[in-house]
Amino acid sequence: MNRENRKSTTHHVVYTAIALALALPADAGYMVVKSPAFISEGRIPDRYTCYGLNQTLPLHWFQYPDGTESLVLIMRDLDAPWGEGQSGNHLFYHWLVWNIPPTLERIPPIRPEGDASMVGDEPFDQGTNDFFKFGKDAYGYGGPCPPHGVHRYEIKLYALDERRLTGLRRGSNSTEVIDAIRIAQEHGHVLEVAVMIGRVPAADPKRYARTNGHGQPTFI
Repeated sequence: MNRENRKSTTHHVVYTAIALALALPADAGYMVVKSPAFISEGRIPDRYTCYGLNQTLPLHWFQYPDGTESLVLIMRDLDAPWGEGQSGNHLFYHWLVWNIPPTLERIPPIRPEGDASMVGDEPFDQGTNDFFKFGKDAYGYGGPCPPHGVHRYEIKLYALDERRLTGLRRGSNSTEVIDAIRIAQEHGHVLEVAVMIGRVPAADPKRYARTNGHGQPTFI
């Protein structure tokens, strides 16, 4: 092959690779968790935090692996270590959801934190978030509420090859749920993990009142 032919072939390979890269999404072939409210590493809108309406964060996912029987969703504050759990350093957990059927491609709107009127109606199980440590009703979602600085909130989705995460009940706390996931991982039941990050800055107390999900101001 002469120099011109080699150059032409090289250019063809490069152009083909670029075309394929442009045609395929960056996350092709991997499980993805996203939110219509913000992009990963972006700011979570106030309405999903304690500074706003404390509404359940809208999330959806796709491309979970073959063999997935259930999904687990965990949301925690990476900048709020909270003592020691059985699985090591225990961060502050805002949302614990498990036994999500893979056919459910998004979390539908759920009541605000602490409202037990719909307990049992969801097609999945939820745990007690770490706001219970402040004496608050804490079943289900508890929106971000950083006391200072900018906090990062990790949203992690696990794909499991078993229908139920064993050893848990509705309302299980974060230590129990994280230990159950650890055991599932040790036994090879976690097929894939997807992660996204949201950021929330502490609010100016002169402009915002934190609420408990019912419009009542509260400070922690």
